[in-house]
Amino acid sequence: MKKFVLLAGVASLVAFNANATELSASSNIKAKIVESMTFSHDAADVLNFGTFMASANHTVSLTSGAVRSSTDGGQLVDDSNTPTVDQFKITSPDARSVTLNVATPAKVGVAGLVPTLETDPALTGGKISLQEGDNIFKVYGDLAVSQGATAGDYTEPYTITLTY
Repeated sequence: MKKFVLLAGVASLVAFNANATELSASSNIKAKIVESMTFSHDAADVLNFGTFMASANHTVSLTSGAVRSSTDGGQLVDDSNTPTVDQFKITSPDARSVTLNVATPAKVGVAGLVPTLETDPALTGGKISLQEGDNIFKVYGDLAVSQGATAGDYTEPYTITLTY
């Protein structure tokens, strides 16, 4: 009797599956490939605060247009060491927002020269909006000078990291 009940159950499953209805739906898979971004810097471009004296504690400021000034009685020297802003080129295949991290060094060459860097366009929460094509990104800022800082010609590297 057990075999008969078991066989009847299997037979009903087969009959049920023979009458089963299948439903299906379709969709699409999409992908878009764009060219990579490029981030470049011409070695001739540097952030140069020019020549000045360290006869007093002061700040040498350089605007994004390379206009230099000094506060608190600092003396600027006009010579062939022309102040310049640094600039980088970011080429983007489309308009987008990217993150830039400017790693400002703690000093320039010696203690007594402390930079504060700014960007043009300004970063908002570490981000910058790019247009499609070439985007010029400038670095400028202030240099705090301590009275009596050792005379010399100083260079200090800094890094900008682009994340997208």
